[in-house]
Amino acid sequence: MTQQALMQDFANWTQALQSVCGRFQSWLAPEHSLFIGEILHHDIGGFEYTTISTNAGRIACERPPGDQVDDRTCFLIVQEAGHSVLRHQGEAVELRPGDMALMCPEFDCDILPCGLIRHTSFHLDRQALGRRLAGGDPRFGKLPTSGLTTLLLRSLVSQVTHLDAQAATPEEGAALSEALHALLIPALDQRRDLPLESNEHQALSGLKRNALAMIDASLGQPLLSPNWLAQELGVSVRNLYRAFEEGDSICQSIMRARLERSAADLSSPMLQSASITEIAYRWGFTDSAHFSRAFRKRFACTPKDYRRQSANS
Repeated sequence: MTQQALMQDFANWTQALQSVCGRFQSWLAPEHSLFIGEILHHDIGGFEYTTISTNAGRIACERPPGDQVDDRTCFLIVQEAGHSVLRHQGEAVELRPGDMALMCPEFDCDILPCGLIRHTSFHLDRQALGRRLAGGDPRFGKLPTSGLTTLLLRSLVSQVTHLDAQAATPEEGAALSEALHALLIPALDQRRDLPLESNEHQALSGLKRNALAMIDASLGQPLLSPNWLAQELGVSVRNLYRAFEEGDSICQSIMRARLERSAADLSSPMLQSASITEIAYRWGFTDSAHFSRAFRKRFACTPKDYRRQSANS
């Protein structure tokens, strides 16, 4: 695929995303030479949801100036496949398969896919949801991962995606919406009641998980560093370093992840035409000599020898 064709496919995909989800922008991942993107929109008697598959680098909704905000819709996101990082209202969380999160485009929010992902986005009436909550407006972000309500909610959204949308009546669509809201309310109330990481060890462990997820999603970013990471996560550099006091340091974690991705590309039959320098640059290495030294230290051979050994095995 030529660069022009890739950019056209990406532009068409972004336009399709905006037509069904609103004010979202997207950016290509610099480490991918091939773009994958598919959007399937479904309407079940007026109850809407969208399935999104992509390896884009970033999908974001940025709050417009003044009174141009449309706060009527929020989205229940269900991570179906792959891993991603959701940043919303200063919180960064990892989404794994089966995880769910509530996202509102009134606030700045973005999704950073870690490679190819698939998620389903259910379109909800934010005001109707807020009226049924004990505390008023929903507390957006990741939903609890355990409990009866979460189990039932997962079961419902899974069944919804297998329904025949064309055969549904408006009454059935309204019933689906009512059932989803009824299960979502206890999950949101449970999230509202959760302590905000009162235990310091839990807080640092959570920060480390989020930082590692952000690292995986940003390996092609040359600016990736402890300072950049702390700014993106909305935490102090000191607390970020504290989260990595056990095991590999932040810089070691970044280096290890970059080297492992580089090694995977070097051993890929699909990337034999890519030069070693191109692969190194794709994963954030700007100095070929530095990359070669770090690679030899990690894998006990040069990148060239590693590629040859992988091809012969």
